[in-house]
Amino acid sequence: MEQLHTFQEFENADDAQQMALLLQQHNIPSRVEKYNPLLDQNFIGKQYNEYVQLKMAPEDFERARQVLMDSTEIDMNTVDRHYMLFALKNNELTDVLAKPDEWGVYNYKLAQLILKERGVEISSNKAAELQQEHLATLSKQKQLDGVWIVLCYAFSAIALLAGIAGSISALAAVYAIGMFPGIIGIIVGWTVMRSMKTLPNGKRIITYDAYSRMHAKIIFFFSLFVLLFNIYVVYSGSIK
Repeated sequence: MEQLHTFQEFENADDAQQMALLLQQHNIPSRVEKYNPLLDQNFIGKQYNEYVQLKMAPEDFERARQVLMDSTEIDMNTVDRHYMLFALKNNELTDVLAKPDEWGVYNYKLAQLILKERGVEISSNKAAELQQEHLATLSKQKQLDGVWIVLCYAFSAIALLAGIAGSISALAAVYAIGMFPGIIGIIVGWTVMRSMKTLPNGKRIITYDAYSRMHAKIIFFFSLFVLLFNIYVVYSGSIK
């Protein structure tokens, strides 16, 4: 079965289901799923909330977005003029046109109409250029925060020394303060090594750069060794 990837995220399932039904009518299969990220936004860039995701095959992304564009019609005579887009400046509305994947099709088309009312014409070619610049920015690989690297190494190293010393009180203190550093290192290392992200055009790329993945690999295996070593120390009777 072909692997599906996130096309758009929603705050409630009803909106996701409505979009899925529309796409189904145009022979674009999709699936609605609930998603709860493992780590908070300080690490992976997302809030620690439950999301509703609409997933589909990556090759359907651009066709799905075009279907939504064609299916969304806005009558400016009926639009609530207190809607938040009306408070945005022209450069902010232009930014909406550059990021339809983030703002959604409705906001994208409304931003076009608001700019037109203000006498600002953004051609389709200019909008496409802005979107390509946005895509180039999203395609840049992230670098793992140095603080995470230092903490993962430090916690695991201290836990290893406590295990070598064979002190149950030292081990208990290290794991209590360090929040199970071996386990944290394993999670961080594995996440950074394996993390992929889906671009608005459906292309899948590696999230973190080679430098971050190198340290993640070391952290993962070092933390795994420390955890297994300390388990061995405890159960072998070498602990004091």
